[in-house]
Amino acid sequence: MGPKAFPLLSTRAMTVLLCFGIPSGMPRALPPSSTAMALLSDNTTESKQEMAEPSTTQNACTTTSNDLEDLARCVQYLNTCLEDLSSRFNRCMEGTDFRDSERVFIYDWRVPAEAMENYTLGERLTCERFNISPGGYRMFLMMYPTGDATKDDAYLPYVNLFAGIARGVHDDHLLWPFVLEYHLILVDQTEDHPLDAEVAVNPRRNCMDMASTTTTSSGPSSSSIT
Repeated sequence: MGPKAFPLLSTRAMTVLLCFGIPSGMPRALPPSSTAMALLSDNTTESKQEMAEPSTTQNACTTTSNDLEDLARCVQYLNTCLEDLSSRFNRCMEGTDFRDSERVFIYDWRVPAEAMENYTLGERLTCERFNISPGGYRMFLMMYPTGDATKDDAYLPYVNLFAGIARGVHDDHLLWPFVLEYHLILVDQTEDHPLDAEVAVNPRRNCMDMASTTTTSSGPSSSSIT
C-alpha cells in the first residue's frame, strides 16, 4: 500500500505513527487467541494424563455400567469440566469486547538512531509485525528514509513510507479485501519549527483508482503522493 512520499525532515531520528479508526461490530466468527489455543492444548494434555491414570470418577463413566447413579455422576463430571473450560476461556478473553463503539488504534514506530546513522541509500527499514486489534489484521511499516533508489529520482528528496498487510493467524476470520482507512504520520523531531507530515490512506478508493488506471494502460500502474 503505497508508496507515500513525505518531505525529508531529519535523517537523525524518525518516528512514524499508523492510526486507525476501527469500526464497531462483531466479526463473522470469534477469532482464536494464542491463550485460548494454549488452553485447549493444556486440556488435551490433561485429558491424556487422566486417560493414562484413570480416576475413580472416570471409572464411573465406563460403558459397561448400566447403573443410573453412575451415569448421573458421569454427566455431572462432564458438566463440571465444561463449566471450568468456559470459565477459563472467558478469563483469557476478558477485556476483548467486539461490541463496543468505534475504537482507535495507534502504532508508534520509533526508528532507532543507530539505524539512521548507519543508513545507506537504497536500504529498506522495516518494523516488526503487529496486530491492529485483538484478533485483527496483522500489518507492518516499511520506509526508505532518504528515498527509494530503485524508483525515479523524484522520490529521493522524500521519505518513502509503505504500510503492508502481513499473513496472520486470524486471517480466516477477517473480511477481505482489506478496506480500513488509516493515517500515516511522520513526526518531525527537529527543534526549530517542527512540522509533522500526515496523509490519509483509503485502500478502497486507491484500489478503485488503480483498477481504473490499469484498464486504460498496457502495463501495471502505481500511485504516489508527493
